[in-house]
Amino acid sequence: MFWVRTKRVEPGKFNAPVRVAKLGLKTPNDSLLDQVLNDDINVLIAFSEFQRRLYLDGFGYPETANWVVTADGLDMSHYARRLPKAPGRFLHAANPKRGLEPLLDMWPTIRRAHPGAELFVASSHLLRGITADEDERRAGDLYRRAASMSADGVRFLGRVAKPDLVELQLTAQFYLYPTTYPETCCIAALEAAAAGDVIVCSPAGALPDRVVDDVTGFLIDGDPADPAVARRFADRIALLREDPSRLARMSQAARDLAATHDYAHVLPVWEEAFTRTMRSA
Repeated sequence: MFWVRTKRVEPGKFNAPVRVAKLGLKTPNDSLLDQVLNDDINVLIAFSEFQRRLYLDGFGYPETANWVVTADGLDMSHYARRLPKAPGRFLHAANPKRGLEPLLDMWPTIRRAHPGAELFVASSHLLRGITADEDERRAGDLYRRAASMSADGVRFLGRVAKPDLVELQLTAQFYLYPTTYPETCCIAALEAAAAGDVIVCSPAGALPDRVVDDVTGFLIDGDPADPAVARRFADRIALLREDPSRLARMSQAARDLAATHDYAHVLPVWEEAFTRTMRSA
C-alpha cells in the first residue's frame, strides 16, 4: 500500500502497486485515472467535497470508487492553551497570491470603521521551498505595499516561524481571507479556527467546508476586489465587534468545528477505509 499524491506521479516507477491515493492539494490531473478505472487503486482520499468534484467532473474519476472525504489532519495540541484575544487584532496567513492584494485594497475600509485595528500579515512563498530571489519576483511588489501601510495598522511579517504563528492565531480575533483561489482543503483556515479566530472569507473552493456561515464565521459572496464586497466584509466585522458575546460564541464554535478535524478523528476514518478494503480483497 503506497501513499501518494497524484501530481506528477507515475505509478509504474514504484516497485509495488499503488493502492491508496491521497489526492494532490493543488491542480488535479488524470495521472492515476487508468489505475482507478481498473480497480488497481483501492482508496481515494480527498480533502473536501469540492476537491472530489474536481476529479469527478474534470477528469472522469468514477463516483463508484472508494472515496474517503475528510479534511487533512490537524494537531489540536498546538492550540490547547488559551491566550487573551487582542481587541481589534486581525490576521491573514496565506500564500501572497491567494488574497493579499484584495485584502490590502479593502483594509482601509475596515480600518476606518474600526480605528486602531491592526492587520498582521504572515505571507511568503519561502515556505514552499523557493529561493528568496524567486519570492521577490513573484510577490515583492505586494510585500512592499503591505509594509508601506504601517500607518494604517498593517503589520507585514513575511515568513513566520510556526510557534510565532500559533501565538498570532491564538491572540487574533478575526482571520481575513478574501480570495478567489479554489482551495481544496485550506489548512490555514483550519488552524485559525482551532485558535478561535472568527473567519471572514470568500466562499471559494473548499472554504465552505471550513467555515459555517453565521456560526463559525462569515462567507462573503462576490468578487473581493469589488468595493461593495469590501463593505460587506466590514459590515460583518462590525456586527461582531458590537456584540462581544456573539463574537465569543462564534470563536468557540470555530474551535469546536476545528477539533473534529484533529488527527484523533481523521486517522480512524482513513484506517477504517484501509481495513474495509483489505477485508474485501
